[in-house]
Amino acid sequence: LYLVAMLGSPNKEFSPFDLRTQIGDMGGISNVWESQGEASLFVDDLRKDELSRTRTLLNLWKQKGYEVTSYLDQGYPDHLRSIHEMPLVIWTQGKLILDKHAVSVVGTRSPEKWALQYVDALVDGLATQGITIVSGLAEGIDTRAHEAAIKRNLRTVAVLGNGLDTIYPKDNAHLQARIAESGLLLSQFRPEFKPTKYSFPMRNATMSGYSSVSVIIQAGEHSGTRIQGRVAVGHGRSVILSSQVATSTEWGATLREKPGVFVARDVDDAIELAIQYSSRVPDALSKFLPQLV
Repeated sequence: LYLVAMLGSPNKEFSPFDLRTQIGDMGGISNVWESQGEASLFVDDLRKDELSRTRTLLNLWKQKGYEVTSYLDQGYPDHLRSIHEMPLVIWTQGKLILDKHAVSVVGTRSPEKWALQYVDALVDGLATQGITIVSGLAEGIDTRAHEAAIKRNLRTVAVLGNGLDTIYPKDNAHLQARIAESGLLLSQFRPEFKPTKYSFPMRNATMSGYSSVSVIIQAGEHSGTRIQGRVAVGHGRSVILSSQVATSTEWGATLREKPGVFVARDVDDAIELAIQYSSRVPDALSKFLPQLV
């Protein structure tokens, strides 16, 4: 309650990293909440109003089928706790479980036929191991990855660059509903938040953190997908590049030299690498956090 209220407060803008530091230093979110502003009846009334508004929102979100989970909650995904960009709060619709073996399948919004076939074959291979397929619900590669997982009765997680109230892209309305029903929609943004050019790179960092491995199938020189490759390396996650990405883009050629980055000769090689590294995720920061719940 306090954390959602503080992050949504119209009276003060809180940096998530600074707020996380304050929570650790002060021994809990309630202590940080009480420390904001000078003690006065006016400030106390403002605090009560913000808490009341937040309770109303939490009830509304619950009625819509949304679950709100903070990094202080036991149900928060441990693998997200291992990244610097860890969202302090996530909004989810569907079943939030610990996806120990999760692979991101990402790429261009305008894939060629071979890339779509690559996605199908990759998901086929990962399905034999029951690996969760993670993607961003964008057009192109992302959409095909989610659809391929659903077709094979495989769990799929869509990490959104907008809030849960928004359907983006519009053509994926049915797919978004299917994922909410059989898998998981996850957003680090409040439900009413609309997508922006800044929210998608943030989404890519969260998607990398949620996954053990990122497989980049087809992407151009200026594709936003390259961001996920770079942040995944920073997260200590494995990255698998198709030979097309590694040889046809400057960023792919540079990224392939980084530790933990592999170039798949073909889709069978990508499947083998993804299975091999899907269980290797850095220790969660939660092991080093004080018990604040």
